[in-house]
Amino acid sequence: MGETMNKMDLSLQFCGEKLSTPLVIASGVAGFGEEISPYLDWRKIGAFTTKTITLNPRKGNLPPRIVEVTGGVVNSIGLANPGVEKFQEEKLPFLRTLPTRIILSIGGEREEEFYELSKVVSSFEGIHFLELNLSCPNVKEGLFSQNEKVTARIIEKVKGISPFPVIAKLSPQVEDIGKIASICEKAGADAISLINAFPALVMDLEKRKPLLGGITGGLSGPAIKPLALRMVWEARKKVKIPIIGMGGVMKGKDVVEFLLAGATCVGLGTVILSDPSSPHRILKELKEYLASQGLSSLEELNQEISSKLGMLEF
Repeated sequence: MGETMNKMDLSLQFCGEKLSTPLVIASGVAGFGEEISPYLDWRKIGAFTTKTITLNPRKGNLPPRIVEVTGGVVNSIGLANPGVEKFQEEKLPFLRTLPTRIILSIGGEREEEFYELSKVVSSFEGIHFLELNLSCPNVKEGLFSQNEKVTARIIEKVKGISPFPVIAKLSPQVEDIGKIASICEKAGADAISLINAFPALVMDLEKRKPLLGGITGGLSGPAIKPLALRMVWEARKKVKIPIIGMGGVMKGKDVVEFLLAGATCVGLGTVILSDPSSPHRILKELKEYLASQGLSSLEELNQEISSKLGMLEF
């Protein structure tokens, strides 16, 4: 089995780019890549998603900003970031050196901010994809993807500006995720990313008030995995564009579950916070699973999934 695993091909095509593996580091858990670099072989990471940047610098929410809970963490960062100008000067040069694909995440409190940012970053070298954070639960007016018309309008306008493939990151706080995913596809999105964190509240029993400085935050981690799987499944039944599925992935078999549900790639989030080197373990476990099933590549698994997805229902 060892020789089979060493030769195993985990590469795939995603929006016109070849990814070395299906693993994508999700936005927000590893900043802009500098701090996590000592723990990773970037050649084994399919893509890295930057922390969301905004037009102007943001301090984010008041501390405390993150707390561990049963089954995951709740964060209330509030899109803290240096702004696009400092990102270009201080962060982009390092990102250009990484042997992986870069997904630049952009966001804001206003619709117009997406358009302005798209224009500014359109000339940036070293970026491969543009992710629209339409679903941040930690800023006012951040849940753009709850509004069908606004979602479609933002995607359509950004597609007219950006030279990069556009990924729409969606909120789980919608009645019909399949419908929203379909709207994104029709508006021109090249891929979708789901799910973002679930809004949550944690209480401080000593002070007898909400613990987080931002009052509410976003719940991520193993507790949300079954919900995320359902939403990826429902989205896949409605769209043909690639899906980055995420939510509570902690081990190799979790990756397989998301692929079976219809994801093209799989995002790693909370697990990175607890173990920055976890992608290597997860990849090893993924290879072990494939080898145990007599599969020699990710493509073989994907072909099997594609042949079955159309026949499966709840």
